[in-house]
Order: sequence, then C-alpha cells, then structure tokens
Amino acid sequence: MRINRSARLPTSLLLALSALLATACSEPPAPPRPAPPPIPVAAPASPPADPAAALPAPPPTPAPAAATVPVAAPSKAPPAKPAARPAAKVAAEPVREKLGAGQCRTCHRLQYDSWVKSGHARKALDCEGCHGNGSEYAKMSVMKDLAAAKRAGLIFQTAAFCEKCHPTADDSFLPKAHAHPPGSKHAR
Repeated sequence: MRINRSARLPTSLLLALSALLATACSEPPAPPRPAPPPIPVAAPASPPADPAAALPAPPPTPAPAAATVPVAAPSKAPPAKPAARPAAKVAAEPVREKLGAGQCRTCHRLQYDSWVKSGHARKALDCEGCHGNGSEYAKMSVMKDLAAAKRAGLIFQTAAFCEKCHPTADDSFLPKAHAHPPGSKHAR
C-alpha cells in the first residue's frame, strides 16, 4: 500500500483528533480499587479433607483500562462542524452618564418646575429615572430629532413602568407625572 504524503486531513478532523487527544491525556488514570474485605467463614466442625477447598476464592481483580485513542476511518460523509467560534463582537452600548435634573431644566423648565413640587422629586425619582440617562441625547441637535434622541437613549415610559410603584396606573396616569407644554398630547 502506498501512502500519499501530500494528502491533507480536513481541518475539522484534525481539530476533533486533537481535542480527543487532549481529553485523553489530561485526565489522570483512576486509582486502583482496594480489594473488598474477606468474607468471614464459620469454622467447620471437622477439618476438611482438602484444606484449599475451605478457603474462599479471591475476588477477581479488574484489568487496568488501557488508554486507547479511536481513529476515525475515512468516510465520504460531510466533515464534522468545527468547534464553536467565539461570538462576534457586538458593539458595546455607549455609556450614558447621568446629567441630573438641573441639566434638563435648561430646556424643559415647565416640566422641571412641576416635577420639583411632585412626590417623584421627594422620592428622588428624577427626569433621568424615567427618561434614561441624558448624556447622549441632551444635545439640542439630537433632542430636536425625536428618532435620533430615542436612538441615543431617550425613553418615553408606558403605564407598565408606573405600575412598579402605582398598581392602578393606566395611560391616563402618564400626563400627571409632570406638566406638559400647552398643545402637547400630554397637556393637562
């Protein structure tokens, strides 16, 4: 039989073999099991004719397991899938810093002034506690573009958010959180 030295094994087969070898080589052999204690035998009334027949047979000793590495036979089956690759790096969410309600007051004075008098302010639930940290959406150019502001982290809460503290909250509850400019859909 002639061996073709230029033939190469598929990468998936090489990976599988190397993983198998690493597993087989990394585990220490199991320690031998201790022999079970001898079974006590009652002494016979008279000595047996053959003394060896009275002794219990020794327990069988298990043969040590030989470390074998299975070798895959060549086949025409499709190659095995390679080992799982690390997940693709996902762009990290930008760190949105909290600016504080004073920063919101610059442009949203009506909302700020009504918030200051509210139970939310007394409980330390400020603008960013409901609308998300504003460092990414606070710029005027972003705030004027609602879609860009939402992409930058601006959140408009639903009644489900309010239900965390107010079990009976519904959509009529939202406009009561703070004052809204006249003409807005949430104006009181």
